[in-house]
Amino acid sequence: MNKTFFEALKEFMLEEFRDQQDLEPWGYYETIVQQQDKISPIINDYEDYEMKFSFNRTEDYDSQYYNPGQINISLYKKLEGEGGDWERYWERRVDHHYVINFLIEERYWGYCQCSPEDEGYNYGRRCCGNGCDWVAPQINISMHTDLAYGSFKGVERDMWKLAEEWSGVTEGNEAKKKEEELKYYDDQIRYWEEQRSKYIEDNK
Repeated sequence: MNKTFFEALKEFMLEEFRDQQDLEPWGYYETIVQQQDKISPIINDYEDYEMKFSFNRTEDYDSQYYNPGQINISLYKKLEGEGGDWERYWERRVDHHYVINFLIEERYWGYCQCSPEDEGYNYGRRCCGNGCDWVAPQINISMHTDLAYGSFKGVERDMWKLAEEWSGVTEGNEAKKKEEELKYYDDQIRYWEEQRSKYIEDNK
């Protein structure tokens, strides 16, 4: 039986966040599920293409709290039949991909004054979890279209020729710059020689 998009996503998140429980992945997963009526393009693409998930955690410490990271969803055309050239999967890449940004929403609902008598009180958390300040998972899901994606058309010696031409342009610019500098100083010398001759002539 084929997996659904949400089953594949959950499987990925269970494995990816095995050692990152501080991100509370269960909350982000459920938040994504709650938006399923808005993400039908992703769900449909899961049926039509091969889908790969990856997670990038925010490296900037100051940004980690508000934007812990993002799940990138890449798409590839499915291989026909058994086997295939798995090593060149990038040539099967589809021209769009998705990004699920992990964000937070700070809910200032009030200082916790819960007691064991309150409904739903959790002794481990010392709170009933309803009506108190807390931080909720928030997501932003976006679709990105690649305007161009391709590799260099040519063989290696074409690159060598381009390198020579590129260097030629650079060297040509440098030569022109030096020529302009020399002309400037030649003009300055000519000007001061004329001033010197004029001064001598005026003071005979």
